[in-house]
Amino acid sequence: MITVREFHSPKLGSRETDYEDASAYDLELGRFAVADGASDSIFSGLWARSLCETFVNSNLRTDNEESFIHNLVRISRDKWYREIKWDELKLFVKNKAINGSFSTFIGVEAIHNDSFDRLRITSVGDSCFLYVDGGQLFSFPLTKPSEFNISPMLIWSGYGAPFTSEFRWKSPVYKSLSTGIPGDEFVLATDAMSKWIMEFYPESWKVIHEENLREFFEEEVRKKQIRNDDLTLVSVTRQNDQ
Repeated sequence: MITVREFHSPKLGSRETDYEDASAYDLELGRFAVADGASDSIFSGLWARSLCETFVNSNLRTDNEESFIHNLVRISRDKWYREIKWDELKLFVKNKAINGSFSTFIGVEAIHNDSFDRLRITSVGDSCFLYVDGGQLFSFPLTKPSEFNISPMLIWSGYGAPFTSEFRWKSPVYKSLSTGIPGDEFVLATDAMSKWIMEFYPESWKVIHEENLREFFEEEVRKKQIRNDDLTLVSVTRQNDQ
């Protein structure tokens, strides 16, 4: 049996409506995704959500990486574009929105989703896939805290109106990994959470399974143990049937 736990929290001092990360999953399809909308672009939360929902809810094939990325962005752009009421935007918002939105993305597909014995992972930016094997923490695409910076690779939505939804954009730089399932659990997390897990492992791996995570991370922010950022984590666990 596969179980999923999702945790998210907006920046300390921000409202839930200010949250710009996103996550989505479908157990039947064996697909899981996390994205982190860039706060210096407008409608980035919508863009992050569009990427996650497109990955999880569409029939996109991931075995051809280049065409998969192209179609992921194309379909996500259509969704993002349709949900923005361009004609109702105030002028200063419209002037910013024309430049489009940006987001990191990581998607995991269980190739044999009935057994989850093999995973295909596609990543743009610094949202990470993490797991523990033999007591050692592994992560992808970043492997240590020092690799995180303020300029990760991002997926661009393309320009907003008055450009049409068919606007052509440059494909993002992505990384991919195909791997056997590592033990009984893997985690997807946005950058601040991923970095914190790496920095404080092995205690961090125990903490993410506890209750009341929002209160815990609010205190971690106050103690400057973790950056004050939107936090998102999706934990996927395979349990042996008795």
